[in-house]
Amino acid sequence: MKFSWNLLAYAFVLSVLFVALAGAQGPGRNSDRRFEAMKTRLALTEDQAVKVKDILKTESEAWGKDWEKYGDDRRAMMKAGQQRGKKTDAQIEALLTESQKKEYAKMKEEQRKRFEERAKQMNQ
Repeated sequence: MKFSWNLLAYAFVLSVLFVALAGAQGPGRNSDRRFEAMKTRLALTEDQAVKVKDILKTESEAWGKDWEKYGDDRRAMMKAGQQRGKKTDAQIEALLTESQKKEYAKMKEEQRKRFEERAKQMNQ
């Protein structure tokens, strides 16, 4: 069962990857980097870029509020992060073309694989 909880924790971290480190670097820095990567790799239009940036900013702010609200309650943080991640993905995907959605799915899969690798290294 321990492995399941670890996997769940990594799934949570995946959903808030670029936001999770924002506290150490100042609010929004990771969402800014995430945005720039998405803007470039997905070739976002100006209209898409404005909307995606707003979505990521809102996600970053919500993460900070959840951190204050739940503190050490890891389960509550994981649940909130998973729900927020799904909501954020749905909002972003609603703005994308079919080809952009495919590339966005690739980006998320690559990130998931990086987290799995880190999880393996942490459990060794």
